[in-house]
Amino acid sequence: MSTHADALMIKRFLRISTANTLREALGLLLYGEERKMDTGAIVVINAEGGFSGLLTPEALLRGFSKQEEGVGDYESFLASVDDQLLETVETVMEKDLPVLSPDTGLLEIIKQMSKGKHECLPVIKNNCVSGLVYITEVFKEAAKLALISGEDSIHLTDN
Repeated sequence: MSTHADALMIKRFLRISTANTLREALGLLLYGEERKMDTGAIVVINAEGGFSGLLTPEALLRGFSKQEEGVGDYESFLASVDDQLLETVETVMEKDLPVLSPDTGLLEIIKQMSKGKHECLPVIKNNCVSGLVYITEVFKEAAKLALISGEDSIHLTDN
């Protein structure tokens, strides 16, 4: 029996629109953290309700680091960040990343995740995001399969 994306994905995740600002995205991240929700990635939805990209804490930090030339002290950095908080999510989100279907197998998921620096990939069903598959879950599943006893498995010894 092969593991598929639908068995590895998380089904509760945060969503935000491409038109929302980075300030609103920060608020959503903090809201999610307070409620012990997964905040490793926020699904970005376009005006038509379709998948547009992912917003990660790393992408937000990259957005804040777009400093003007000569911004060197703390106060000017804060002023620069304050201006950047008005930018839309669309300006910093991760775009053009691979997507999975619920029946994408483990091997294909591993291939897709190893092509880029993606901590997670969206699972798309009927043009909507139905879940997110995180690399940590893929790793755990692959490790579990590698450790199952059998001729081709990894054997641990006390040596």
